[in-house]
Amino acid sequence: MDQLDVFYRAFKDYRTQTFKDAEYSDLRAAVSNAAEREDKIQIEYNVCTVENDWLDAIDEGLVFVEKAIKEERQFIRSNGEVVPIEKAKNVSVESVLHLARHSNLISKETQTSDDIIPEKLFTVERLSDYAVYENRFLYMLLRYLDDFISLRYNKILQVANVYHGEMNAKKTVDYRFRKLFYEVKLVDENKDDPYWFENNGLKPVLERMNSLLKLVYQLLATPLMQETAKAPMIKPPITKTNVLKMNENFKGAVNLYEFVSAYDSDGFTVRKEIKTLSPFSREVADRFSEVILMNAFLTYQHGMGLEDHLKTRYEEEEARRRAEEDRKQIEQLEKLKKRAEDKAGGIEEYLLLLEKRNRRLEEDSRQLEILKGDYKNLQESFKGIEAAVSERNEKIAEKERQILKERADHEAEQLKLLDDFQKEKAELNFRHNCETEELKSAFEEEKKSILIGEEAKIAELSLRHSEELAGVSDRLSKVEEELSSEREKLSNTEEELLLSEKERITATARLNGLRKQYGLIGSDEEFTSEENFDELEKQYEFFKILFKEQWKKAKAQIRKDVFKRKKADGESDKN
Repeated sequence: MDQLDVFYRAFKDYRTQTFKDAEYSDLRAAVSNAAEREDKIQIEYNVCTVENDWLDAIDEGLVFVEKAIKEERQFIRSNGEVVPIEKAKNVSVESVLHLARHSNLISKETQTSDDIIPEKLFTVERLSDYAVYENRFLYMLLRYLDDFISLRYNKILQVANVYHGEMNAKKTVDYRFRKLFYEVKLVDENKDDPYWFENNGLKPVLERMNSLLKLVYQLLATPLMQETAKAPMIKPPITKTNVLKMNENFKGAVNLYEFVSAYDSDGFTVRKEIKTLSPFSREVADRFSEVILMNAFLTYQHGMGLEDHLKTRYEEEEARRRAEEDRKQIEQLEKLKKRAEDKAGGIEEYLLLLEKRNRRLEEDSRQLEILKGDYKNLQESFKGIEAAVSERNEKIAEKERQILKERADHEAEQLKLLDDFQKEKAELNFRHNCETEELKSAFEEEKKSILIGEEAKIAELSLRHSEELAGVSDRLSKVEEELSSEREKLSNTEEELLLSEKERITATARLNGLRKQYGLIGSDEEFTSEENFDELEKQYEFFKILFKEQWKKAKAQIRKDVFKRKKADGESDKN
């Protein structure tokens, strides 16, 4: 009986007992009706969808692989050696040809006959070698399929059978003289749920994957593959020999290898779905109220220490019920006996009926003996079947041990391949570092040459700038000398002083402008002091006055020039 059936049957029996009590039914209804909207059941489960493209490709490709294995391709390996004539087991054409080319092997003649008997003879031993490249390719493909299918099979099992359920309930019940508060949060997670495994729709797909794995193991267990496993496993990329390109079976195997080696998807998708039940229906709330009241009873029983008292009362009630059932059975027998005595035949008819009943029971006993004999024969047959099954299990265990050994060899080969890869990677890294150092040195040399050229350009520009600054300084010196001579020529009158002041301020403004233009104003010179800023403001005011005066003169001159040009143009048009 399944575990779910056990719980369901026990709970159903429990509800059968509780439904008989009217007061308990009222209390259960009060509990189920309390705070209905806070009750919630939430179930999370994964819905897995397996893509059929890779299953179909492997299923179709294994047909070609199986046919290719049945071809049992091989080549004959000849081992020849010169042995003493006493040890030569057979003589072939190669032996005679070798003897004809090596007459030194005949060192003496026979006196009794004309036969030539050499001291040594060349013998050839021909051996069948199954470790051809094509068979090794089939072995590598089967190993790859084993890993390819097993990986996806295990992943699907991990995500497809997971059950996650949560239940929240919070109750506050006032019933007559009783107050009950109940709060619970249940989280149940099962990573191997048998019911979901049977009903999630993946069972046929998993059985198909399992059958493909069994077929791969069967092909690996064939004598050809067992013999090929002794040779070193080939490494990708494969070399497409004429057999792999032209033979239909090996061509199908190559197509299967190219498909699985280029397959970069998981082959399945997983979608999480959530199912919520809130609030509970009337039936569900009524069932959960049973659990709540059972918890209340267990709390009361163990808290008050009523185990022995309730056990005694239970045993007394059971004894009363058994006595009542015995009494009812005796009454039924008395009624049957009285009914038999009341018949026309009296007690004799009643005894005849009992005799018939006894004969029927004896007939049932004989049938039972026959069935026991059949059962004994079935047991003996079953023993034979058990022996056959045991022998078969031993063979399967032997095959599994062979498969485990082959897997260990395969893992050792993988480790060797990984070691070779690490060595090759280290060599490539070394070469890369050497090339990087050479590029760095070349880059440094080129950088030095570029820096030398740029420094020369900077020196040349600095020299030009110094010369320009020297010229500007000379011009400023001349301007300052001119200003000084002009200041000496100024008269002492107020008008001359004012004019001189204006000219001085204008000249100073011009000088500062030229110094600013050529970058001769140093960072240590400041005009933020009150005296310097006032001076700067006067220079700005005088410059505006000068600009307005000169602009008026310039406009008048422009008008004159425009008038003269128009007049000249008019005279030329008349001519």
